[in-house]
Parts: sequence; C-alpha cells; structure tokens
Amino acid sequence: MSPRPLLIFLVALAALPAPAEEPAPPPVRRFEDLFRRLDRDGDGRVAAAEMGAPELVQAMDEDRDGFVTIAEVRAYFANRPQKAGPENPSHKDSESKWVTPQLHASGLQYRTFDSAAAGTKVSFHVYVPEIYSAEKERRFPVLYWLHGSGGGLAGVAELAGRFDSAVRAGKIQPILVVFPNGLPEGMWCDSKDGKTPVETIVIKELMPHVDSEFRTIAGRDGRIVEGFSMGGYGAARFGFGRTDLFGTVSMLAAGPLHPEFETRRVGPAGRDALLRKVYGGDLEYYRKLSPWRLAEENAEALRVKTRLRIIIGERDETLGFNRSFHEHLEKLAIPHTFTVVPGIGHDPRAMLDALGDSFWKFHREALENPSAPGRK
Repeated sequence: MSPRPLLIFLVALAALPAPAEEPAPPPVRRFEDLFRRLDRDGDGRVAAAEMGAPELVQAMDEDRDGFVTIAEVRAYFANRPQKAGPENPSHKDSESKWVTPQLHASGLQYRTFDSAAAGTKVSFHVYVPEIYSAEKERRFPVLYWLHGSGGGLAGVAELAGRFDSAVRAGKIQPILVVFPNGLPEGMWCDSKDGKTPVETIVIKELMPHVDSEFRTIAGRDGRIVEGFSMGGYGAARFGFGRTDLFGTVSMLAAGPLHPEFETRRVGPAGRDALLRKVYGGDLEYYRKLSPWRLAEENAEALRVKTRLRIIIGERDETLGFNRSFHEHLEKLAIPHTFTVVPGIGHDPRAMLDALGDSFWKFHREALENPSAPGRK
C-alpha cells in the first residue's frame, strides 16, 4: 500500500471506536508511526504535498511552511477536543481555547491565571533559568515570545530549550521567557467584536500577573518582545504601541505588514476570512492596529527609546513586505537593523540555526545597554 492511501486509511481508522476486548493505541501514536515511515530522510519533516488527508495536514501545519513535523502532529492531537463521557468529562477550562495543554522542557513552567477579559482561565508557559531559584534576591529581565499562526504550541519546548542552552553557555543573560497563548489566529490584538481580546489579556492582565508572581525587572529596560510571523506582527504592535512597556522589539519574518493587508501566505480567501474574523471586515480597523500606522504615530518615541531589529529569510514570500516596512521606518528615521538571511524561507528553526550566535548577541547587547537603541 502506498503512503497516501495508507495515511487516509489510518486517519479514518483513528475515528473508529476500538474493540472492547483490545483497546487501540491513541490516534496520535498511529499517526506518529506513519509519519516515521514517510520521513524517509529522517530530518523530522514531511512535505504536506506527500501526505493524504490534505485538510488534516493543513490543520497540523502550524507555521504554514508546507511541512509537517512530529511536534506539530503531537500538538494537533493534544489540542483536539475530547468527547464528553465517563473518561472525558466536560469542563469549561479544559475545553476553553484559552487553556492549552502543558508542555515539558528544562526550566519550563506551566501557569494559568483568571482573566476578566476572557471570562475564564488563561494559560501560559514560562521558561525560568536555573539560577532563579539560587539567587533569591535577584530580579530578572523578561522576554515575551509571541507565536505565529496556528498557536505555536509545537515550538514552545524547543524554544525554551534554545534559551536554556544559550543561558547556560553565557550567550545571553539569565532571562525569563514568557510564552503567552495568543490563539491560532488571534493576531495579537483585540478583535473588533470583542470575542478575542488578546492584546488586553497580554498587556493588562498577563504582564502584571508575571510581574507579581516572578522577580522581574518590571520596566521597559527589562522587557523584550519578540515573535515569528504573526508573532513578529504582534511584537511590532506591542513594541510600537507601548514604548512605555517594551525597550526592545525583535520582528522575525513578521506579517502581515502591508498597510492595506496584502498578503502572500494565506491567499485572497484566507486574507478575507481573517479580515472578517479578527477585524470585523473593517479595513480601517486593520489599518488602525497595523505596525505601519503605529510607527507613524509613535515615531518620535521609537527614535529615542526603542532598540529594534527586523529579520527575514531570503526565500520567504513576505520578504518584499518586510523590505517595504524597513524602508518605511527609514523614511520615518526610526533606527533599526534589517537582516536578510540567505537561503532561508518562512521557517523559524532554519532561521535561528542560520543566525547562530548573532541571534543572541542582539538580546545580550539590549540588556547590557538598554538606553542605546539604533543601528549597530
């Protein structure tokens, strides 16, 4: 049997009830087994085009790079709603879009807090360096990592591991890294209909909560906001809109950045659906929230207060939009660095690997000399 029919067969099989006398393994286990068969070169990625069940594959491909990883498979099944029953009782918090499954990595903690804006509990993960528990009087800077579309859960443990390794190697100062839950298509803003107030939750609830629960440097000089793709858009929105809260902004393959919401990653239909879902179909509301306009409105503060970088892959389809945004900032005389990474597409893992130690140098210098924004 070829891989495509086999995958379709197993996906259908996963939905069937197992015989009572021999419980079947969880669907994710079956999918993982098939994934390993398809991953012939052993690089941990399988092209979505090679696999059957395209709708399922699209749902799993969190970073929309055309590949599915085993981490994305696990995250997809972990997030699937369970049918209520004796072993899966219905519970508001566990079924809420605001509460994700717990992940595990060195130094990674899982927390929830009561959100008035969401009307329920909201979860987040936070990386805490080992030295935090040893130096009990010390306060630590905080980096808020904003995930891309799809929810980004699959990448949290790996990112926490990268920060942990960098801290242990002395490439970056000991730092807390907060991974908020921005929803799969939350766009790191308050939706026009008020149903997904992501920005309010992060800025007005999560950040004060983190500052009260952890020994943070609770000021703009001790805060970095960084993100990839949708998260890079969010990092610009937060950093440009709240220069009083964030001293450093890192935009990685950010989007959407076009002032009229042109995009090449989701296509016209996807763009229109997102415009309706988040911005109420109101292009002016999108413009009001866009980094393009926020840069214009807060240019003076950004010139003197904010350290900013933009990084984009040479093969990323959003390169043109990122370059235009860079030129827009130049016209506004807002200091920043603009880096095009050779040979890299819209792939966070490949980008971080290609950047190497220079990725950490930006954070280290920002925390060593927070009052000196601009080009290096």
